[in-house]
Amino acid sequence: MSADRFGDLDDVDIEERLRLFARNSRTPPLPEEIQALPWTVQLEQRPRRILGFLPDAWFSLDSLRSPALAVMRLAATLAVAVAFVALVTQARSRTGSADYLLAPPSPGASVPGVPGAAGAAPEVVLVPTSGVVDDVMADHVAGAIRKAESDKAAVVVIQLDTLGGSGAAMQRIVESLYADVPTIVWVGPSGAKAASAGTFITLAANLAYMAPSTNIGAASPVAANGSDLASVYGQTEADKVMQDAIATITGIAQHRHPLAVAWAVSTVQSARSYSAQDALDAHAVNGLASSVNDVLSQVDGQTVTTTAGETVIHVKDANVVTVNEDAFQAILHTLDDPNIAFMLLVIGVLCVLVEFFHPTLLVGLTGALALALSFYGSGSLPLNILGVVLVVLGIVMVVLETGVPSHGLLTAAGLVIFLVGAVAFYGSPGPYRPDVSVAWPIIVTMTVLAALYGLVLVRTLMSMRRLAVPAGSGMVGTVNPIGEGGEVQADLSPLGTVFVCGESWTARAADGRSLPRGTMVRVIRQEGLTLVVEAAGTPERAAQ
Repeated sequence: MSADRFGDLDDVDIEERLRLFARNSRTPPLPEEIQALPWTVQLEQRPRRILGFLPDAWFSLDSLRSPALAVMRLAATLAVAVAFVALVTQARSRTGSADYLLAPPSPGASVPGVPGAAGAAPEVVLVPTSGVVDDVMADHVAGAIRKAESDKAAVVVIQLDTLGGSGAAMQRIVESLYADVPTIVWVGPSGAKAASAGTFITLAANLAYMAPSTNIGAASPVAANGSDLASVYGQTEADKVMQDAIATITGIAQHRHPLAVAWAVSTVQSARSYSAQDALDAHAVNGLASSVNDVLSQVDGQTVTTTAGETVIHVKDANVVTVNEDAFQAILHTLDDPNIAFMLLVIGVLCVLVEFFHPTLLVGLTGALALALSFYGSGSLPLNILGVVLVVLGIVMVVLETGVPSHGLLTAAGLVIFLVGAVAFYGSPGPYRPDVSVAWPIIVTMTVLAALYGLVLVRTLMSMRRLAVPAGSGMVGTVNPIGEGGEVQADLSPLGTVFVCGESWTARAADGRSLPRGTMVRVIRQEGLTLVVEAAGTPERAAQ
């Protein structure tokens, strides 16, 4: 077909152009009976084949495919999250004998073998620690002690405030306190605690001091749910755990505080907790000190035994170097906060539920990561599985209210169950683990968030899914123009163009007559990509 001839077809439908092109192409033309068939011939049934029912059976399960794909997507995001947490754990978890990267000597550090050097002032390494005893704290303490050894520091002071934590992390800290440099644990400031695992850590240092209004003890191991060990694991296993704890603290006390062995055993065997003055009277600590400077003034001139031998502590006019957690350690340690772990769990569940009624990879991945980090942070906390189940069940019941109307019963029951689960989210402390709970302001805030999520966000998104696609939305295959009105854009003679439902369509008049541009028409049927219309009135009548 020549270019001039094709140029004369500017107002002709693309369908007619294709027909002209087919008739003038080198391809053998279709038989007339085939050319006359409407475009709907594409919808005719295909010949049946052997096992041809399988595709049909697959597509008949279309209603089940979306949930299945959502579950697969969730599984993939959870796998990514678990891999991420495993990588983080591997990166920061080390054994007690692992090598640590040593920081360069601090300015003012003593220079070995160079008497009277410019850095001759003694160095004191201060290590602030607080919160749950976990692998992050163990890495922090062990790394700071290694730094003090490389700097030839005069002493390391561990400032401690903890309710307890992981037994494995506690053991790593205890081992690191047996170092070439003198180690001191100061339980402070006032109001601080050295409970449970903190008791073992305090007694393991060369010297121990406590601030006024602090306490120490309550180191007896119990089951994770607060029950007696014998009722959970049997009397034999309970005896083994108790005897091991007694032997551990006895060995520490005999080496560091030989006059306080019986006192130390009572903190485990009877779960006794003592004030700072009580601990001093029992010779479990070396003194009371209200500040770090007070500690240094008391230890100056004392002789202690380190792994390198007897050492006399000289800290007069010392240069105090504070070694804080780095940014990465601080973030990981934050996850051990009981409130943060609870909030991450709730947020993770809310995000994951979005995948079931509004699939989106970003929200699902965020939820999976939040859940993984929540359980990671709860590793050093006495997590109550029943509380977790109740929290998740409560959120699910609130969400179900949007699809299963129960006149508010599901919502009310879900919120009550959520509250009960939040209160019971943490059980009584397990062996060396802290006695913690979720703060009430956090519980109230997350309950309101869960209610708003179920009653507002989920209901809105599900309503959006049920909305019918309006004509003229531009979505392929969604427009049904039959019965709609429109206007002729290009003369119908016999084919032309009409504007219907916000789109331009090829059209022809039902009676075959010509309709000029601007004529108002109504669609009576559709033949393939061509609309069949009838005049609805002249432009003048329409204007009236």
